[in-house]
Amino acid sequence: DCRVVRDPQTLKSKGYGFVSFVKKAEAESAITAMNGQWLGSRSIRTNWATRKPPALKTED
Repeated sequence: DCRVVRDPQTLKSKGYGFVSFVKKAEAESAITAMNGQWLGSRSIRTNWATRKPPALKTED
């Protein structure tokens, strides 16, 4: 599965996205093979996606 992140107002790409793999070994291989490759005039940077921790609710 893959997803391109877009600006909600303009729907233009923000320049990054996410790709999901079924097998961890396939993801590791893609990260290694694609990191530093060129897409048009831009270099691709690959890494594992990490979720941000949920924002803590503060009590007033």
